[in-house]
Amino acid sequence: MTVKKLDDGHTFLFEFTQKNDKEKILKRRPYNVNGVLIVIKDLNSSDTIDFTSDSFLVAVVGLPLYLCTDDFLPTLKSRVGDNNVVFLGTSNNNRFIYLRVDVDLKKPLRPGFYIGQNQNRFVEFKYWNLGDFCYNCGMIGHVKGNCVHLPVGRALNATSVTHVYGPWLRHSPVETSCQIGLVILPNDVGECEKSLTYPQFCIEVEFKMLAVCNTITESATRSISRFRFPCSYLYTETESTDFTTTSKAYEVIKREIYEKTPSFLGCFKHMPLNMPDVTESLVEELKLIQKDKFSCDDKWLTLKLQIILQYPLTLVDHETLLSIFRERVIERKMSSLIKKRVEKNENLLSLST
Repeated sequence: MTVKKLDDGHTFLFEFTQKNDKEKILKRRPYNVNGVLIVIKDLNSSDTIDFTSDSFLVAVVGLPLYLCTDDFLPTLKSRVGDNNVVFLGTSNNNRFIYLRVDVDLKKPLRPGFYIGQNQNRFVEFKYWNLGDFCYNCGMIGHVKGNCVHLPVGRALNATSVTHVYGPWLRHSPVETSCQIGLVILPNDVGECEKSLTYPQFCIEVEFKMLAVCNTITESATRSISRFRFPCSYLYTETESTDFTTTSKAYEVIKREIYEKTPSFLGCFKHMPLNMPDVTESLVEELKLIQKDKFSCDDKWLTLKLQIILQYPLTLVDHETLLSIFRERVIERKMSSLIKKRVEKNENLLSLST
């Protein structure tokens, strides 16, 4: 690749020797350097190049499940942009919808829109790799301290208000803190233990998510798997062999824990269980537990591997999270009610009782 500075002093020409390299650069737009947006256009796209727009990846967050349909997609596209809006797909069971949008840089960013009979639920737009923009007026190109406009407000919920524009418009990996620990549980195998021929652990994996917004903490706990771990796996490597990703202990822990991580955790920037040093420390802890807690006749020990992820939220994101949680509670109740009706061969058209 070569870079040439053009006569106006503000425009650069990038020339690629491989077409695939150019396509990758265009696909990964937008770009910013120290918060300053770098607009990159395809020279072959038209006779004149318009640098007053740029292509953004936009995540739609908080849209109710009943609106995640093909019928609503044209309406959604019109809400997020006027030109060249492309549907890319969904994630987390349709909780996040991704669009590729040509954003008009001469206009304020679109923060989202209200839905519902009383227009009391706000659906957020989050922009990937969004650099500096104004929290007062929503324009890219200057920041709040250089703006002549007053902040624009909107209702946050029934009792409070917030600003329309703020850091919550950025779609970026969530910075988390993570705590990992093993807890010994009462054995629950009973007579089954007598038939075991070699010592082993029964490990239950539990994720606990803590969303912290100021002094408010929301928590959600989920047990994702339970597996047996023979103690012999702890000693597959010798003292002269470094702990590597080829060891039996590493392979089992990675497969049973990391690869079965719930899909909704994919948004986190750091996944400690995928790091060899963290997995190695778990193996060393298992060795200590076996040494201290297993007697000569023991063949079974039940453990809980607790993974606590804590991440900060803005007030706006917290309100959106509450809306999603409320919807999921309703979905679970409806699913349970329908299941009971089906099992009893009852009428599904009347679900109110």
